[in-house]
Amino acid sequence: MVSEINSLIEQLSKTSLSSLVSSVPLTSETRFNHGTSRTISPTKQKQTGLLKIEPQTWNEVVLLSALCEAESANTALKCRLVELQAANILDELYCSKLRGQLANQELKKCSKKRGGKLMGDGLPRLLSGDEFYERVVEAETEQRRAVDEKRTRQQERENRAEALAAWKKLEEERKQENTEQCARYHEALEIWKDEKAKAKLAKQRFVTKKPVLGKLHTPISRPIVSTCREDGNESGKEVIALDDEGSEDSDNE
Repeated sequence: MVSEINSLIEQLSKTSLSSLVSSVPLTSETRFNHGTSRTISPTKQKQTGLLKIEPQTWNEVVLLSALCEAESANTALKCRLVELQAANILDELYCSKLRGQLANQELKKCSKKRGGKLMGDGLPRLLSGDEFYERVVEAETEQRRAVDEKRTRQQERENRAEALAAWKKLEEERKQENTEQCARYHEALEIWKDEKAKAKLAKQRFVTKKPVLGKLHTPISRPIVSTCREDGNESGKEVIALDDEGSEDSDNE
C-alpha cells in the first residue's frame, strides 16, 4: 500500500500539480493548471423517430436497444461534463481569491521581517546606486512616520485618559449632590408626616404643602472615545480605551 502511494506521488510530481506534493511551501506565485474550458453545445431534444420504430426482426430489437442505451449514456456523460467544467471554473475562481489573500500576507510578513535591513536578500549593493539610495530614503521616511504615529497614539491615549478622569469626577459630584438632595427630601417628608399626624390628632387643619423632591441632576454625557491602533496590534483592529464603569449610572431616589 505504501509503495502504491509513493508511486502515485511520484507520478503526480511529474505533472502540473507537482507543487501539491512538493516539500516547498505554496506561495502566491504558485500556479495550478485548471484545464482549458471548452464550449459545450446545448442539450438537444432526442430524435424520437428512430426510437419509435417497431422492430420486425431480432436484429432490429438488439439494434434498437443498443441505440437507446447509447442515447442514455451520451446524455449522462454530457451532464457529467457540464458539472465537472462548472466545478473547475469555481475552483479556479476560489484559487485566484486565495492567491490574492496569500500575497497580502506575504507582503505583511516581508515588511515586518525586513526591520532595519534595507536589502533582505544578502546580496552586495552599490552604496551610491540609485536603487540603494531610494531604499534609504524610503526606510527613513517609514521610520519617521512610525515614530510620528506612535507619538500621536500616545497623545491620544493621554487625552482620552484625561477626558475620562474629568468625566468621572463630574459624575461623582453629580451623584453626591443627588444623594444629598434625596436625603434632604426624605428628611423633610418625615417631618411633614409627623406634623400632619399631630394636626390630625389635634383635629386641626393642616395646610403645609407636601415637600417635593425636585429635579435631580441628569447624567453627564460620557466623552466620545476615538479609536486608534495600539502598538503591536498586528491585525490592525481598532482598540477603544474604556473604563470598567458604564456610560450612565442610575441614581437612587
